[in-house]
Amino acid sequence: AGLLHQERWGDSGFKNDNFVKFHQTLIRQNHRDGQITFFKISFGNQTIAYLYFFSINKIAYFYLQGILYFENGKLKSGLVAHALAMQYFIDNGYKKYDFMGGHSQYKVQLSNQTRQLETLIIRNRRFLLALEDDARKIKQWIKN
Repeated sequence: AGLLHQERWGDSGFKNDNFVKFHQTLIRQNHRDGQITFFKISFGNQTIAYLYFFSINKIAYFYLQGILYFENGKLKSGLVAHALAMQYFIDNGYKKYDFMGGHSQYKVQLSNQTRQLETLIIRNRRFLLALEDDARKIKQWIKN
């Protein structure tokens, strides 16, 4: 999943060894009890997608994917992968398939409802954090 993810996303967490080690441990420790679901989807001998989910109370929370993209834009390996995963979860009695945060066209195409994602950051106000906040405000002001 990491190699395919990095091909698509330049800022992929897979470039961070701590991220990779954390998720390897998380998968190892939680896969057997069903809290982690990981799909490898192939067409013939070609792997076209990896999908990574957190599974809690019969809700599948999609976390991450590695997708093989084709030059022919009509070949939608990601849509196929998610459709197969959705069918798996339906067949196994899941109540919901949650794409979680972030806007993407495939999420719009495959979803029947959306909700606003709220982010809350709680931290001590220190000089460097205050400076970071001010820099974000300036960036947003310039952007607008």
